[in-house]
Amino acid sequence: MAVGYSVWQYSFMKYKLATAVIILCLSTWFGVNYYKSWHEYDRIVFLDVGQGDAVLIRSRTGETMLIDGGPDDKVVYELGKYLPFWQRQIDYLVLSHPHADHLVGLIEILQRYKVKTALFNKVGYRSPFNEAWLEISQQFTTHESIQAGDLIDLGDSIQGEVLWPTADFINKGSVNVNELSNVLRFEIDGVSFLTAGDAEGTVEEWLLELDTYLDSDIFKVTHHGSIDSNRMDFLEEVIPELAIISVGLNNKFGHPSRTILKRLKSIGAEVYRTDRQGSVQIKIKDGHWLVNEFIEK
Repeated sequence: MAVGYSVWQYSFMKYKLATAVIILCLSTWFGVNYYKSWHEYDRIVFLDVGQGDAVLIRSRTGETMLIDGGPDDKVVYELGKYLPFWQRQIDYLVLSHPHADHLVGLIEILQRYKVKTALFNKVGYRSPFNEAWLEISQQFTTHESIQAGDLIDLGDSIQGEVLWPTADFINKGSVNVNELSNVLRFEIDGVSFLTAGDAEGTVEEWLLELDTYLDSDIFKVTHHGSIDSNRMDFLEEVIPELAIISVGLNNKFGHPSRTILKRLKSIGAEVYRTDRQGSVQIKIKDGHWLVNEFIEK
């Protein structure tokens, strides 16, 4: 009887050991592939933050930039879905301009992530949110102003250039804060991307007059698809293949404008909208891209 029990115990221990080895091997395999998946592509993610803007750019080597943060703390949840669980640092936090639908979420991000540098221009715009942003950004990170001509490196495969505002325009100031929106163009492993905050038609006209190079594969449609932006002559210079509109469902502004949608169609752009497709992730490698949508029911 004792011999039988010993054999059974030995067999049971072998079973437990084999099971543990299998679990360890599977865990290692999943872990390695999970890690590799974050280092295979550069990514642009247009986060679904409702009626606002938030764009994540992450290099395959882990450098990260967040442009704007939307109108509330939803960006924290959305951002967590598109960063690996171990990443708690953001290299660059960019504020295009200090309107609440671009700003408020960044205040939350500053308090939850380690941010190396915040890029924004201090403008004469008074609001409780902007004052809170200025105070908190001083506590949690370093600040740098940006102007046309500045270059931003985000790893070996991502290079950005500031196209607007110019130093002269910043010094002159503007009553319309939208005119001070940062316009940024990126080269991401052979794919170009343009984003312009809420820059209005006047800024687009000035960029055209300055003979700015605007041609881009991917375009974040300006000012949520407002008719006040996205001039036809501007779009014809950008001539994007992909156009992403960051916009809230059934918003009170009527964004995006039907006229703008027609303009985008006329130049052959494939349109994605965060109010319909949810967050839109674009994976980039060797001059090619893959679009993933994420709709949460």
